[in-house]
Parts: sequence; structure tokens; C-alpha cells
Amino acid sequence: MKMPKRILFDSSALLRMHTKRNKDLLELALMKFEILVPQLSVYEYLFAKAFLGKNPDHVMAVLKELYHIVPLDDEIIIKSAIITKNLLKSRTKRATGDILVGVTAIVKNALLITDNPELYDPLKKYGLDVISTEKFIGELEQLFSGLSKGSSEAIQKQLPEEI
Repeated sequence: MKMPKRILFDSSALLRMHTKRNKDLLELALMKFEILVPQLSVYEYLFAKAFLGKNPDHVMAVLKELYHIVPLDDEIIIKSAIITKNLLKSRTKRATGDILVGVTAIVKNALLITDNPELYDPLKKYGLDVISTEKFIGELEQLFSGLSKGSSEAIQKQLPEEI
């Protein structure tokens, strides 16, 4: 699959990518892609990390260094409201957060990476491109295996400890 230059992680993808197992792949992703994260996903991620005893201030500082955090702006909110209305008229209900994250990806012309791509199926007709975190990890593993040994060792030393 040809991957776009701009991708967007929802909170499930963030949680999955920020594990020791995926540290090398995350570093590769940061080198290869412009990675966006909606504010709502940042909140969900921070909540999960705070619940696990991590310092939210530290985690937020690291996220700001690594990613382009996308605020909810007028365009995203208005487009989300219109799409929600259309979905409800067709008797399709989705959580507000899922719609806001999906519409953020649409507005920013980014590929959405999520553990639950089926949640976003109704947004595909509005221009959303989405793949599972598992498929994304598989694509990164193929890229990583194609790198020279020296390049892959350099990647392994880049990221701060797990957040």
C-alpha cells in the first residue's frame, strides 16, 4: 500500500504505538510521516496515562515535541455538525468523539490510523481514509526490514523512554 505523507493517530493508535514493542516503529513513523493528533485524542491518551500513574504534564510535553496537535477549529466543528446531522437522518449513530476525530482527518487530508477502523466506516463517504493500527504497523515493519543495519540501530536510540 502506498502510504500518504500525512497521517493522524486516534487515541487507540497512540496507545499502541507508545509501547516498548513498537518504539522502533514509532521512530520510523516520525521520520517518514507528518503525524497529526487531534486534541480529543491527546485528552484520551493523557487520561489513560494519568490513570496508570504517569505525570500528565510530562506526557503532554513529549507529545507536543513529537506530534502536530490539531485543535478543534471552526471548520472541524461545523463539518462535524453537518455530518452528524446527515448520519442521524440515515439512522446511523456514532459517538461525538469518533466523528470529531474522523472529521479532523478529513479536513486535514490525513490517513486515520486506529485500532477500530469499522467505527469510522460511515465517514468514508465524506472522504475519510482509514486503516487499522495493525495494518499500519505491518507497513512500518516492511519499511524497517528494508533499512540497513546501521540505520535501524540509529532509529532505536532516538525516542525518549515510554510515555
